[in-house]
Amino acid sequence: MSFFCNFNLVEVAVQIDKQSVLVHLKLNDKLSIVRTELGKNSIIKMDDTLSFAKKTSQLSNNGNEINRFAEIAHEDEDKFFLSNIIVYENPNILYLTKSSNPNWKFLNDKCKLDYGCIMTNDGIKRANEKAFKLENCELENTGVSQKGTTRFSSNDVEEWMMKTNLLFTTDIEVQNFINLGLSIGTLKKERFKSETNLSYEYTKHSKLLLKFKDYLKPTEEYIKDIENAINSKKPESFLKIIEKFGQFIPTEIVLGGRVHLENCSKSSEKIVNSVNETSANIKVKGAFGTGITGTSSYSGGNTKSYNYKCKKLIGGVQPEKFENFDEITEETWIKSLVDYRNLDCIEFQKPINIFQFLPDNLRKQIFLLIGKKVLYSTTVNCEYWLNENGRPEIVELRNIPPNILTFLETEEADCNIFARVFDTEESKNKNDFFTWQILQPINGKPCLIIHCIQKNFRKRKCKLKIGWMIIGYKTDLNFVHSDFNNIQSQFDIQKKDFKLNNQPIFKTEFEYNFLYKNISSYLGISVLDKLDSSNNSLIIGHHFFNVQKDNKIGARTFSYCSKNKYCANLPNFTFCILIVSGCPNSSSTFGTISFEKQLSRKPYINFTKFNLDFNSIYINLVFTNESYYHPICLKQKSNQIKIKYLRCIKSDCYTCKNNTYNTLNISEEDIRCVYFDPCYKQELTLLRRNPKTWVVWGRSYNFWGRVTLSEELPEYNVNSSYNQYYNNSHHKKEIQAKTLKRHVEALEKFVNSTVGK
Repeated sequence: MSFFCNFNLVEVAVQIDKQSVLVHLKLNDKLSIVRTELGKNSIIKMDDTLSFAKKTSQLSNNGNEINRFAEIAHEDEDKFFLSNIIVYENPNILYLTKSSNPNWKFLNDKCKLDYGCIMTNDGIKRANEKAFKLENCELENTGVSQKGTTRFSSNDVEEWMMKTNLLFTTDIEVQNFINLGLSIGTLKKERFKSETNLSYEYTKHSKLLLKFKDYLKPTEEYIKDIENAINSKKPESFLKIIEKFGQFIPTEIVLGGRVHLENCSKSSEKIVNSVNETSANIKVKGAFGTGITGTSSYSGGNTKSYNYKCKKLIGGVQPEKFENFDEITEETWIKSLVDYRNLDCIEFQKPINIFQFLPDNLRKQIFLLIGKKVLYSTTVNCEYWLNENGRPEIVELRNIPPNILTFLETEEADCNIFARVFDTEESKNKNDFFTWQILQPINGKPCLIIHCIQKNFRKRKCKLKIGWMIIGYKTDLNFVHSDFNNIQSQFDIQKKDFKLNNQPIFKTEFEYNFLYKNISSYLGISVLDKLDSSNNSLIIGHHFFNVQKDNKIGARTFSYCSKNKYCANLPNFTFCILIVSGCPNSSSTFGTISFEKQLSRKPYINFTKFNLDFNSIYINLVFTNESYYHPICLKQKSNQIKIKYLRCIKSDCYTCKNNTYNTLNISEEDIRCVYFDPCYKQELTLLRRNPKTWVVWGRSYNFWGRVTLSEELPEYNVNSSYNQYYNNSHHKKEIQAKTLKRHVEALEKFVNSTVGK
């Protein structure tokens, strides 16, 4: 062929498998240029999944010619000209072959790696719009095949959902996504009354592990939508963003093939909330529309007996009929996994909230707009011996969930802790009561300082219930539906540092600037940064008072020596106030309670009259007049609150002399209580699995979990301070009551430990 022909277009037949396409190319072009030209061809559409190949021939032992094709690596295409590999015939032939190396761009296009995900009962669904652009991807060959049997309780809805969504992990992030999915309606609360557990046999062929956390860049459209939502000042705008771009994105994905053989023989009843479903089949789609089939048989009546033998294939070349999935078909299916183009997602790992990938300034604007939330609330038992007069008990906040501990250690979360304490054996110690402050050492763990106030000191064993409530910003951006959809619920925490000299009492005012002026409740607590001999016997009390000004709350703090029984000078401390505004209308969540007074008795509040749950309520005292000076505390017991006066032994006490009120003549009109309950607002749905197993769904803080009781729960003898819906076959019976009885203590424990997580 002449030299000049190399610079002219010549006819070339491009051979791809059995297909041949005629094109015109220049023989002197490098293969990288040829790739670009063939990419423009509407038939060939050459991409990174195809490689150039050079045909070679050699003789076999019997003298026959064997043709082989040598693949050229993509990175070497600048080293070869078309004339180096073309076969000179009429027409000339250029061979293309499937690239032997997995190509992440192809896998991204097929599996939509850079799209966000939404968790549903039918598996993970990719969002409609792309939130990220994938700039690179790390590929690791795994080549692991595994067979086994997975067993899990069909009563455990969380476990069922995780495995349906191919999330084989107990990561706290997964729980957050389940909670969000349940709260926004992408997940339905399937519930089973079952006597046996579910299991399935599986074969898993892992071929590739993709890692791309560091290569995800938010798209301009996603950033623009985020900025518009922030500028709108409407938290509910983020629900539309989640619907459009997804809840989360898995940052590691295992590709390969997976086959499930599900076997289940049991008596059960399946009910699905918010959906009319009478089918007895378990229908679970593959993550991206892969195949599944299922069969079942059942007897008549309300209770159905099922025998499942389901086959589900993810990845590989799908057989025409699942019923013919025998050993030969399985072997063919396994061979098809050699080609990386046939691989599919068989496991999602390390999911991350889509908001986490935003620039720091946008992330901060989001959680500031959403506002502070109750991150954690719990009630614990505490026992200790009071052996020394005036010596407080120091109680650490223990067993904090890891994600809550992260909030406490994150400066941006700006967490504050509130607490409550009451004596569980009040009948044995009628005149004793307790006060408390928070101890927050610099670079130390938060603790609670508890003082027992006694008229005359005596040693005793203290059995207390301690409530902890942590409020702060959700800097991890793992929100639930109510975080977005409830702008009228606002928490404002203000702090004032006091460094006072020789002052036993101090008056201050707090100003709030809420969008809604109606204040639902407010709580206060004192915080010390150190505890030593100078202040370890001092209590710091407070009460609020009405201020005749808009947008202001008055507070008066005082100090009292529990050891020597006199009004003392205030130590250095910080006073924190939580102001709650615009909560949903619920007298069980917040409000004001008036005192009652009977003849020759001090004012008191009876909790049973107001249908309030004393186990979780936080209460502060409010005076209608700001001129009251005398130190006064609240004595809290199981169903009642009383006021207790702190008697001062000093005749020249400034605080006592300047008090214009006669403590014995305080009327019920002079004082009231404001309260806030982070737990009671739960409208719980209790889904009955069997006499000992109940699944609890909380609508307000949006949590989901399972409770196993130590004894059977009677069908219609369920007393609870929550709204409960009891499911019996095909009907529901609503049960409302006031107090928790002994046999549902497990439910109370579960709620207290779960709210706000």
